[in-house]
Amino acid sequence: MTTATVPTTELSPADVLLLRHLAGGLTQRQIAHRLDVTAQTICVRLTRIREQLGAATVVHAVVLAHQAGLIDLDGRR
Repeated sequence: MTTATVPTTELSPADVLLLRHLAGGLTQRQIAHRLDVTAQTICVRLTRIREQLGAATVVHAVVLAHQAGLIDLDGRR
């Protein structure tokens, strides 16, 4: 698999953590609970992440982050 050319430098450590949680199989509501924020906050952050990466969907954002080497699809890295 080739490394994707995406603007990953725009992602904060918190953004990468959020994508890791998604890759690990957590729902947006579960992530909100784990991070002690509202589900709306997660939704807004995911919209911003998708825009920064040029991703059409949240799943696409996770795939792009994986291709860029930011996360493993099992949520570990």
